Parts: sequence; C-alpha cells; structure tokens
Amino acid sequence: MDYVFHKRWFDWLPYIVRNHYADFKGRAGRPEYWYSLLLEWIIILSGDTLTALTRGIPLLSFLISSTVFLFTVFLFAPMLAVTIRRLHDVNYSGWFLLVSIIPIIGFIWLLVLLASKPVSAENGNRF
Repeated sequence: MDYVFHKRWFDWLPYIVRNHYADFKGRAGRPEYWYSLLLEWIIILSGDTLTALTRGIPLLSFLISSTVFLFTVFLFAPMLAVTIRRLHDVNYSGWFLLVSIIPIIGFIWLLVLLASKPVSAENGNRF
C-alpha cells in the first residue's frame, strides 16, 4: 500500500482522484475506501439538500443538481477502482463486486468483505 498513515479523513477522496483515478490494480486499505466513500456521500447529500432547499428558485436548483450529477459521474471511475482495490486487499478478485447483484444477501456479503481486515499480500488472490 502506498498511502501514508497520517492522512486526515477528508484527504482520501482527493488522494484517490489525483493518484489512482482509474487504477484497478493493487490494494486499498480500509481508511482509503471508507473515508473516500464517506466524503463522497457527504458532498452528494449536501448537494441534494441544497437542491431541495432551493426548489423555489428553479435556475439555482437546476445548477446545484446538475453539479451534483456531474460530480457523481466524475467520481464513478475512482470509486469503482477503489472498491476493486479494496476487494484485492481482502484477497478477492474485483469481479466479486458482482455479488452485489444478488438481492439483499449479496449486498450484505459485499459489505462484510469491504469491512474485513486486510489479508497479507503473500497469499495472492483467491480467484
């Protein structure tokens, strides 16, 4: 892992956008994954709240919701990449992301995998 342990929680998302935008190889530790996801959701929920609060001003509401949409599209590749690297860190192939297609159980299983402790690099991937 190439991250530095003294990063603040809100530094992770800019870090993966700058350094690992579409990097699907390697590993991502729990802080890198969870703090990036947390900051992404804080920004999206804040934008959605602003959109709802400005519903009476159509142009402003449209600009805010468009910005949130573009932000979400822009972050699709880095968040997919960090999720796949997180699966590599727990010794699973990135294809295990597809397990989330299974209703309810698949999502719970993926959540457990993403929250698991890392497996040593010497063991290699299971698949």
